[in-house]
Amino acid sequence: MEIKVSKNAFFIFDLDDTLYLEREYLYSAFRSIADRVLELTGKDHYQHMVRLYNSGANVFQWIESAFGMRSPSMSVPDLLHHYRNHIPSISLARGAGPFLQQLQLMNMPMGLITDGRSTTQRNKLKALNIETLFSDIIISDEFGSAKPSVRNYQYFQDRYPAAEFHFFGDNPIKDFLAPRKLGWHCYCMKDNGEHIHEQHFADHPSVHIISSFYEIRLIKQIT
Repeated sequence: MEIKVSKNAFFIFDLDDTLYLEREYLYSAFRSIADRVLELTGKDHYQHMVRLYNSGANVFQWIESAFGMRSPSMSVPDLLHHYRNHIPSISLARGAGPFLQQLQLMNMPMGLITDGRSTTQRNKLKALNIETLFSDIIISDEFGSAKPSVRNYQYFQDRYPAAEFHFFGDNPIKDFLAPRKLGWHCYCMKDNGEHIHEQHFADHPSVHIISSFYEIRLIKQIT
């Protein structure tokens, strides 16, 4: 798919399941927690935790029930805190790295709009080594509102009134309502079977569906 890039182009991204697979974060947290359980029990329960999660069970409740009597650090609140604050081992989604690098080479400004806790999302950006790429980062916990609020997108509209915005997300329910109203170009990263949340596509005729950033060819307009 070709994207014609004007001199006023501005690229804005969602984070989870757009620039990286959110399931990687979950598995990273499970690995970190399993290491704590390993220190306590001498047995690695990581694979069992993944199987429990895939079966729909509450992994943290299982850990608390199985090992909570041995250590207070095995309580559900403590496990949630560790999950949300650990430094993740994650990587950029397929094609995302080269695409971001190409935008850098073209001197295209970039921004980020993501929902979540400040520490959690900041740790993800640092782990992916992309935090410095964006001129502006809107995190719902810091900004005071979450998608689909138009406020999170209007920030960019007000700050860069002459820009032509290109927005990349993955959630048809909340990611594209506001940018479509604002007249932005919208692109949805299609679930390849690895996303955390299922996609249910409503009537989004102006949203382009892509399976990978490798599908995109950027064409810089002369004028």
